[in-house]
Amino acid sequence: MASYLEGSDRAEDWEEGLKIRRELVAVTEGKDGHHKDVLYLVHNLHDQYQRHGGPLSAFDEGIQQLRDLPTVDYGPDRIELLDSLAMLLYNRYVGSSAPEKLEEAIRYLREVAALIPRGHKDHILFLPVLASALQSRFQLFRRREDIDDAVDSAREAVKMARSSHRRDYLVQCLSTLALCLETRSRGQRGLGDIEEAIAVRRELVSLSPDDGPALCHLALSIITRQVNGPADNVEEGIVLLRKSLAIIPAGHPEKLRTVGALAMATLWQCELGGYQEEALELCREFVAAHRHFDPDNTSYCAAVGQLAKACWFKGDYEEAAIRYEQAANMRYATPHARFTVTKMWARQARQAGHSSSLRAHTKALELLDQCLTSTPTIDLQHQFLTNNVSDFASNAAACAIEKEELEVAVQFLEQGRALLWSRMRSYRHSIENLQESNPGLAEEFKGVCQQLEHLTVSSEPDLPGMTPLPISTSPYAAHGADFDAKMTKNRQLSEDYERIISEIRQLEGFSSFLQATPFSTLQTAASEGPVILVNVNKHRSDVIILREAEIPLLVPLPGHLHTIVDQLSSQWLSTASHIKRDEDRYGRMTGQRNLSDVLGTLWKEVCQPIAQALQKMGRPEGSRVWWCPVGRLGALPLHAAGIYNDKGVLSEGFPDLYVSSYTPTLSSLIASRATVVKGGSGPRLFAVGQSNSLPKVKDEFFKLRNLFPSHVLRVRDGERAQSNTVLRDLRAHSWVHFACHGSLDASSPFKSGFILHDNKKLTLRDIMQAKLPNAELAFLAACHSAASESMSKTPDEVLTLAAAMQFCGFRSIVGTLWTMNDSDGPVLTEKFYKHMLRNGLDHTDVRDSAEAVHLATKSMRESGVPLHRWTTFVHVGI
Repeated sequence: MASYLEGSDRAEDWEEGLKIRRELVAVTEGKDGHHKDVLYLVHNLHDQYQRHGGPLSAFDEGIQQLRDLPTVDYGPDRIELLDSLAMLLYNRYVGSSAPEKLEEAIRYLREVAALIPRGHKDHILFLPVLASALQSRFQLFRRREDIDDAVDSAREAVKMARSSHRRDYLVQCLSTLALCLETRSRGQRGLGDIEEAIAVRRELVSLSPDDGPALCHLALSIITRQVNGPADNVEEGIVLLRKSLAIIPAGHPEKLRTVGALAMATLWQCELGGYQEEALELCREFVAAHRHFDPDNTSYCAAVGQLAKACWFKGDYEEAAIRYEQAANMRYATPHARFTVTKMWARQARQAGHSSSLRAHTKALELLDQCLTSTPTIDLQHQFLTNNVSDFASNAAACAIEKEELEVAVQFLEQGRALLWSRMRSYRHSIENLQESNPGLAEEFKGVCQQLEHLTVSSEPDLPGMTPLPISTSPYAAHGADFDAKMTKNRQLSEDYERIISEIRQLEGFSSFLQATPFSTLQTAASEGPVILVNVNKHRSDVIILREAEIPLLVPLPGHLHTIVDQLSSQWLSTASHIKRDEDRYGRMTGQRNLSDVLGTLWKEVCQPIAQALQKMGRPEGSRVWWCPVGRLGALPLHAAGIYNDKGVLSEGFPDLYVSSYTPTLSSLIASRATVVKGGSGPRLFAVGQSNSLPKVKDEFFKLRNLFPSHVLRVRDGERAQSNTVLRDLRAHSWVHFACHGSLDASSPFKSGFILHDNKKLTLRDIMQAKLPNAELAFLAACHSAASESMSKTPDEVLTLAAAMQFCGFRSIVGTLWTMNDSDGPVLTEKFYKHMLRNGLDHTDVRDSAEAVHLATKSMRESGVPLHRWTTFVHVGI
């Protein structure tokens, strides 16, 4: 019967054969041979789906049959059981995008790897499936280790398949290798991987010249090369796809893939001005073909998105918007797939000025949050943002401003920026009111949040509460297992998190718990002075001045400002980012002249119109304002904008008008004001430094000892300043003063930090994990402490040391936008703390810190200190 099935392509023969297989399984239950009969049935179910398609229930039946088998703890039977179960689970994932199926498949494959010695011939049983599963996970999380491991596993499988002389094994392994190489090639420079993939695909076609699916995959590789490489047409790929479509019989699962591939290829041609009618027809056919399979999954979401795009090219914007919205709301598709489609919708609607543009941006921001929720580590979350949303919030705000929806624009800027901080802050959301209403639910929420925060931020491979995977016997199998466990734990915790939030929102008075912050709440950020949101965008640039009790005020800026800001950033910050605290590599006049040009341009193009608007509002000179800049503008010294002569003397500008503070987001400013340090009659200051590498730090600490009594000042300098002791002392002090080198890590922002003893770092990650109940004021006399990496692709994430301190509870932070000169440390320190202590130690107020920085830098300016030295100092927070 098995050989009869393998030789038949008639669906009726397969159904009859499966019926007999099921009867054999029922008859042999509890007897010898039952195990083999179940495996025969499982493999036939898999083969039937591969040949004829149909509902995914075939996989469900096979999975359940294997689960019902008596437990097999060891030996070849267990290997075959796990391999078969993993194969079915992976194929079930491909058809449904259910992440738990992928997790379970990888777990079983790891265990198979533990049971088979490295290099054993039976590796060929599971290596192709493992490679495919890791490739799928890479597409979810873009974790480089996954795709590299997938390619390595696929290469090993091909090598073994060639030596086995089994044609079927070789075809399977070559197909897997080509898929992994194609996936790794996307988004990479160079064509090495895709060229190798094409060579592999051509070998597969040579093995089966009339194999329609093989022709389809070769065509896709060729098209991928032409899209990633030179701007050639995709005609060769389209010809191969048409040939493939003619060969593959109706109803075959690969027919669906081929129609989709041809639809995609003709859509690419649409962008060059052709194939519109055919693209639309093929896209409709692709969507219709999904009705014969399980709809509402990731593949269907992509198909509907392609149809929407084809409608847009044809000029039918209304149907396109309907289709885009349909794809965006497919709840069984992955958030990443839905976000990709919705981002396209938002871009096209924005360009055409379509009425759905605000709806599209709103949905995209909602899905963006879901993408981050499903991504298990903060490094991968940052990587996702780097690849997907560099200026999305800015574009959304510009769209809302065009439609005169200023309040919506403010919400967009808040919802789409500093996403990593916002997510982490939600794990520390205040639950005092919830504890009064429902103590049990409050404790459950608190516990899940603590676990999620630790899982997301920690770089440790093993975390408390994570179930170890059963693979410790083999180093080869254990490779990557820590991430497997994190992925599973993150999904489980995220599901609990969403469930608990849903339950909380059912309580009276909690319907908006942890929902996007409404404008009425965001407006309270301006309770102590106006907040200036500056959105520099390629479409349009504007300022929105947020006022406490009035509607936001719009100040349009020059349309070419986007280009100017990019030029200013590269002109100044590329130079400033290479200088350390103890160095002043560009001479006085060079640094001053460069910065004078930057400050003059900022004044004329940005800050002068803002100053004029504030004066018309009646904002008195000398009062405070808060800057909340968007994108690369956040790395430039808006607070110091003005016209300076060649000696650095200010003739007109912002420093003589207002006291400036910065805030990464409106929510962070609101949260800082809401935080009150309980207990204590005055501040305790903790000073951390490295006088062994920065000579002036000794003078800095001497100034502190003259200003603060010994019982409220603790100093850790040189070898006494080590990360574990520094973190411990941070928890016991409300004020902290760092006097050391700062370090930015462009490749991994969470490794940026303060350089302590023996060049060891107190990193951004360390600070984020700290619990600092007494935090109030942080003076960061270190380079770049308030600056992101100068060429960051995610400037709106504000991944700075100052932002990390604010996240940990510090309400006011003094930081630097670039280098600081070592000799300025003692001067600024003395002037700053004298102002803070002018009313006595027991009457200090962290709100005075903005004025203290303003007055200290003004004194430096008036004494002739060069521009680049005093303008680096900024105030963040309340």
